[in-house]
Amino acid sequence: MDDDFPAYFEKAVRKELIGFIDSLDLDALISRGIELRQGVPCSILLPSLEGKDVFGATDNVNLHLQLCFADGVVWIARIERQNATTPSAPIQRAIIDADNPVGASYILVDKVKGQPPTRMNATHDHMFKVLEQLADIYVELAKHPFQAIGSLCGDSHTSLGPIVTEILASSSPDEATADLLGPFDSLKGYYTAAIKRGIYMIESGKLHPQWREDSYLIHRHLLSLSQSLPSTNTPCYLRHPDDLGSHILVDEGFNITGIIYWEWAFAVPAEVAFASPMLIWNVGRFFDGEEGLSELEEKFADTLDQKSGEMALGRYVRKGRFWQRLRWCVGADLIDEDFEAYKNIFRALRRLAGEEDMDWKLWKMWALQNMDGLVVDIHQVVVSMSS
Repeated sequence: MDDDFPAYFEKAVRKELIGFIDSLDLDALISRGIELRQGVPCSILLPSLEGKDVFGATDNVNLHLQLCFADGVVWIARIERQNATTPSAPIQRAIIDADNPVGASYILVDKVKGQPPTRMNATHDHMFKVLEQLADIYVELAKHPFQAIGSLCGDSHTSLGPIVTEILASSSPDEATADLLGPFDSLKGYYTAAIKRGIYMIESGKLHPQWREDSYLIHRHLLSLSQSLPSTNTPCYLRHPDDLGSHILVDEGFNITGIIYWEWAFAVPAEVAFASPMLIWNVGRFFDGEEGLSELEEKFADTLDQKSGEMALGRYVRKGRFWQRLRWCVGADLIDEDFEAYKNIFRALRRLAGEEDMDWKLWKMWALQNMDGLVVDIHQVVVSMSS
């Protein structure tokens, strides 16, 4: 990756956020806050956009502004940059239609105190304390099963609808609506549909256009692999998709104060729901295609076993790599520099599926010779995307 890329990216985000803030009617937002609090005065605390602070002002989807009331109450205004959200904190007011005095759709929520442990120079002992608490949350989630794979929808806490994922959402011809996938009754059904959607997006130039041939080849193999996945309906459990650690807030004593960013949450079978979060992976080893759990993962698995009793949730951490690698292979939105890591993950996935271990060049040669109609299909894809 270009050494200058992080600086360019930081500068681009800052420029975008400054322009977005300038486009908003903040006085209208203040007036709305005062109205909802029945006359309590408030002001807006704008986030710092200096240096790395710029990334604390957004979750990549929403801009975060603080409404500070005179009586000490603080609300967070999550203002939509790309799509509407559903936060975990108590909702005070939701304005989904962007046609309002503020100038963008937004949600007002109570501010949850704390910050992610990843921003606090957490030691292993600190992380062990966080994992003890996270294990309690996993055990609680295991007590509330769903009957299908899907995202929460509607007014009911148990109602499931299609999987809400930006990468695998296909727009209608007029770009006015999104064609979402699901809900599904099995992992086989979900991944078959998701991989087919990925193939469609590759063919139409919406996914991996700079790696169209190789990505198409991988997805064709993934489609074959998906046919051996579980096809039976099993209980599903809520999974937080943003598992980098930015969704977990802790206080100075590393006590969890809240878990936020639930907008992409979905219900999946236990083997996916209770796999370890990326927060505690050895990320370098994962993207290099290497196996083995990190020390934190081993600790988390042991803690889950201790706390979950007969449910034995730790087994899903110890056996989670296949599902984690499959998730990264299906529909990942990659830039040029990521594709080598993507091929490493795909190779490791094939090993976990019991296939012969081959490097990329050898495997590609094998695949072109053994997949029926593949050479013709790839030629058609390349021609159609080049025209």
